[in-house]
Amino acid sequence: MFSQARFLVPVRSLVEHIASLDLDKQHKLFCEQQLRNKKVLTHMQRVGHFEFGLARRVVDTGDTDQATRIRSCWESGHEILGLALQWSNTYHYVAELLAADDEVSRNIQLVRFEDLCGQSHATLTRVYEHVGLEVDEQTLLVQSDTLKRPSYYSVCYSPEQVEVIKDSTKDAAHQLGYEL
Repeated sequence: MFSQARFLVPVRSLVEHIASLDLDKQHKLFCEQQLRNKKVLTHMQRVGHFEFGLARRVVDTGDTDQATRIRSCWESGHEILGLALQWSNTYHYVAELLAADDEVSRNIQLVRFEDLCGQSHATLTRVYEHVGLEVDEQTLLVQSDTLKRPSYYSVCYSPEQVEVIKDSTKDAAHQLGYEL
C-alpha cells in the first residue's frame, strides 16, 4: 500500500524492557484504577493501550497456540512468563517477516535500544539514512551525546525469573542479535 514508506521498529532486551516499564506492576495498577473508574478503561481502549489493564490483549501474530499459551499464563498469574512469551512471539514474527520478504526488509529497520545508547552515532546515522533524512554532523553529535542508558531503575527480578525470561525468549532474542 505504501511501498516507499520506511518504518523503524524499536526493540529492547526483554529483561530490561520489563524492568523499564515494570509491566507487572503497571498491569496491577491499571486493573485497580479501571475497576475504580471505568473512564480509565474506556480511555485506554480508545487510545489503543492493550498491553496492561482489564482490556489487556495478546498480540496474536497468527500462532493461535502461542496466543492461547500467553493468555493462559496471564490468567493463571504467571505474568513474567506471559510477558516473555509475548515479547518472543512478537519479535520472532517480525524477524521471520524481515527474513522472508526482501521488500519488507528494505522498508523496516530494527533499532535496538542497546545500540541506540551504546553506539548512538552509528545507530542514528543508520536511522536517518533509512528514513531518507539528511542531518548535519553537528546535529548527529549533539543527539548522540544525549542518548545514554538510564540509571534511575534496575532489574529487580530473581535469578530464577531472569532464567524464565531468557529461556522463553532465547530464539527470538538470537534472531535480533541478543546473546543471552
